Order: sequence, then structure tokens, then C-alpha cells
Amino acid sequence: MSDNWTRLIETAYPMFMEKGYKGTATADIAKAAEINESTLFRNFKSKEKLFHASIEHFANKAIGIEFNIFEYTGNLHDDLKRMVKTMFDVDLELIPSFRLLIKRSLVKESVLEDISMALSDQNELFSHYLTGAMSRGIMAEAESDVLVDFISSYVFNKTFELLTSRDQDGFSSRLDDMVEETTGYFLDLTRIREVK
Repeated sequence: MSDNWTRLIETAYPMFMEKGYKGTATADIAKAAEINESTLFRNFKSKEKLFHASIEHFANKAIGIEFNIFEYTGNLHDDLKRMVKTMFDVDLELIPSFRLLIKRSLVKESVLEDISMALSDQNELFSHYLTGAMSRGIMAEAESDVLVDFISSYVFNKTFELLTSRDQDGFSSRLDDMVEETTGYFLDLTRIREVK
């Protein structure tokens, strides 16, 4: 992919998120990207193709964030913290585009299906990890699918709260605090056993 393609995608996506599809003009995208509008159309043929390419690019970036179940440490706190951080990272990428994603008539069905499948696969991985932790005796028995669904919803709400906060100073430290707080909450829900 060319530098112009990448620059246009990275410029167009936040503009589409902020102004919506109809409110975003190709002339404004080209100007913001410091590219001639004819170059925009050589790369994408139409505003609609640019819109779909930007949504797919950023959706793929979000759902490409993975928690590797095979890299667990056996330290439940550290592993759960990595899982929670992964959930926050995915939500930080996806939530800003929800305004566009919920307009089903605008977004290709395949993109929505890919996002849904990736989130489901990730939750399944987390659930398998928790089931394994229970079988190894490092956490008390619980319904792992319910825990993952509950924590996923909790993380989504916390991420939304973080993104919509009027005070964006100290964003990274507030995110770190939320990850740690959520991990503690997760541990409380699992009624962790002391691991020596």
C-alpha cells in the first residue's frame, strides 16, 4: 500500500468518526491529508470506497490485538491483568468507531461479522484460560463464560467512560489505574486462592 493510501486512510477515519459519513467531504479529507483530491480518487475511486477501506483498516487493527493463551505465567494476577489490558486495548480501538459501525446500512456486513467473530473468539480464549486456571487449582470454581462476559461488559463501560471524559490529561495513567482496578475486581469475582 502506498504512502498516499495510508495517509488518506489515517486522515479519513477520524474525520468520518467525528462528522459521520454524510458530513465528511472528500475535499476536506484531501486537504487534511495534504494530498490533491484527484489523488484521493485515484486511490479509492469514491468516497464510499474510502469509507469502507478506513473502517476495515481500523477494525482489523482493533481485532488484531490478541491475548496469547499459551503465554500464561501461572501467576493469576499477572495473567488476568494481561487479559484485562487486552480487553481495554480492543475497546479503545473499537468504541470510537461505534457511531459508524451501528449504521448497518453504511458498513459492509462482512466487517461487522469479522468484528463480532473476533470478539467472540477472544472471549472464548479468555474463558479457556480461566477454565485451565480452575483445573490447576489457582482459582476457585466459577462459570468462566459468565465471568468473561461480565468483565467484558465492565471493561467496555469503563473504556467508554475514559474516552468520553472531558478531562483527557493523564489518560495513560488513568488507563493503567482502570486496568489494575478491573484486574482486582476480576480477582475478587474469582475468589482467588493464595498461590505460593
